[in-house]
Amino acid sequence: MSGAPLGRVLAPRVGPAVTFSVNEGRALEVLFALLGRPRGDAMMVPAKFDAPRAALLEAGARCIARSVSRYLCADEGYRERVVLRDGRRAAGRAWSPSLGVGFTPRYTRASRAFWLAAAESLPLLGALDAAPEAVRKATRVASDLVDSDGTASGDWVFFAMAHASLPAFRLATAQLSTVQRRLRAASPLAALLYPDTAAGPDELRAQYGRLVARGNVRVVECVEGRLARAWGAYAAQAWAARLAPDDLTQRWSALGRTLHGWLDAVDRADRMDLARPLLRAAASMASGPFAGAGDAVRAALATAPGLRNLKEREALLAAVAGVADVGVRLLRRRDELAGERYGDERYDEAQVYVGEADRVLTPARRQVEGVARALSGVIG
Repeated sequence: MSGAPLGRVLAPRVGPAVTFSVNEGRALEVLFALLGRPRGDAMMVPAKFDAPRAALLEAGARCIARSVSRYLCADEGYRERVVLRDGRRAAGRAWSPSLGVGFTPRYTRASRAFWLAAAESLPLLGALDAAPEAVRKATRVASDLVDSDGTASGDWVFFAMAHASLPAFRLATAQLSTVQRRLRAASPLAALLYPDTAAGPDELRAQYGRLVARGNVRVVECVEGRLARAWGAYAAQAWAARLAPDDLTQRWSALGRTLHGWLDAVDRADRMDLARPLLRAAASMASGPFAGAGDAVRAALATAPGLRNLKEREALLAAVAGVADVGVRLLRRRDELAGERYGDERYDEAQVYVGEADRVLTPARRQVEGVARALSGVIG
């Protein structure tokens, strides 16, 4: 790509057009790929800077900010939704100013540092051979690409977008996993969207606590549909996967920790309106992987290919039961919150949640409870 056309595309709104060098154009191409635009596997030549020009940094910052705004508004943003503000119901769309009061996506140096490091390193990582020393070097480079300290809401969205786009770069599985793991550690949103087999409950509790904080929670309100689809797709892929029993158990366990962790976080924050993605995901599982009778679902798992002994079978059943139990917990909270009366502290929250639960998940109640009961081995 020549410098002039790229300069015209990214020209400032006011003032003369900016012309970028070929090296700067490569850096911007990597940024576009991280944001999901062109294919990352076309990036063959690294872009390295001793001191990036202010014009390049400004263009990159504007590109990230615009893409983040589109990401937040594009996902069912046209739908009016009811959310809570200071415990009271408020309606609006993704771009409604009244719902965005106090929220602006905030960025730290981590976004810029990741972009420039990726521009320098990702093309090289994709071209490395499989020699042991090259693999070790690539792993070290991949581990240093993302700074996870002190990131903010805008960084989180950018990193979640990059997490989804990274497979387009021609990285070996180990390097791809390393970079994505670092992105999840730096972005609570990425950690919520993409269950991590290595993340424990304490780590997730800290991550999700940052997401439900007053100045950040608007991010989640804007991506409810993405969350529901991501979790539903993860469950469907795990159900269809032909993996070793330990790997399959780890995948289901990661999904269970994610879903239960998010339910804990929103309930603690008195924000059960944010459980809508959980309701939708549980409903999609009830009509997807868990669509059969409970005993049939259990039998399908108990005879999964590769299971070698009773211990592996019981571990897999327990992991999947943990996911199925999310639906049971959601229905139980529906019944509990239905007891809130006008004037009670959580009345408005209860009205939003109970209404949504009855619309989305209550119709599948028998299926949800039957599968969870069969997987847990409870009789009756």
